[in-house]
Amino acid sequence: MFRSSFKRFQSTTVPPPGKKPTGIRALMKEYGLSALGIYLALTAIDLPLFYLLVHSVGKDEIEYYENKAKQQFGYGVSDEELSRKQEISRIEEEEKGANETSTDKMSWFEYIKSQFSLTEFILAYGVHKAFIFIRLPIAAAITPTVVKTLRGWGFKLGSQSVSKTAEIAKSHVKDYTASNPKFGTRGNRKRKWFDFFF
Repeated sequence: MFRSSFKRFQSTTVPPPGKKPTGIRALMKEYGLSALGIYLALTAIDLPLFYLLVHSVGKDEIEYYENKAKQQFGYGVSDEELSRKQEISRIEEEEKGANETSTDKMSWFEYIKSQFSLTEFILAYGVHKAFIFIRLPIAAAITPTVVKTLRGWGFKLGSQSVSKTAEIAKSHVKDYTASNPKFGTRGNRKRKWFDFFF
């Protein structure tokens, strides 16, 4: 059983010959790692935006829906008990805010840490993954323009860079094979020690 699933895994990783790759693989084949970089940059932009969107819904609302999901599996508490817990935590936060003096202020890291919720992040990540059908076409639309601009600035990117790099290397490499007319001739005194090392 393990062996057959392993073969299945291997067969799905490589596209069949004659079938063109699609999605991010097609972009990477044409534009190289710059396409992946653009896609990851879009990911780095929209994941925090989705987190802020989910966070703006509010902690109480998210706890309510989280409890509803837990109730489906038999782990949640009743709605009345949840509302009591939320009310108690709200009163505790108000008391803590009233008792806090100016010397007890939190640093920005502690504040962000206190506002972070794993549930909010998981929801934001789920929404982020669901919106791949928007993120990938945007990456496909802007990658040619970005790569063209970077190539204009002198960067060697994409499939074009391999052939240009080979041409540059070929023009700078000296021919030390038997096809070179200098092959087999004696070096003069000045070149003798230099040629020994190369």
